[in-house]
Amino acid sequence: MPRKKITPKEFSEVATGVRLSSHEKLCAERMKVLNENINELRKEVKSLRNDVSTGKGMVKVL
Repeated sequence: MPRKKITPKEFSEVATGVRLSSHEKLCAERMKVLNENINELRKEVKSLRNDVSTGKGMVKVL
């Protein structure tokens, strides 16, 4: 069975779709890493806030 010839325009549309989907996949992975890092920073800020407020309480006692 002979292969269907693809026009340059069709080829460029297919290639663009492949590039776009791989770009979206890469961006999604980066966003996932960013969200994980932001959540980790939130936890650290929360614990730091608790440590600082505990320190203020200790200063009042002294």
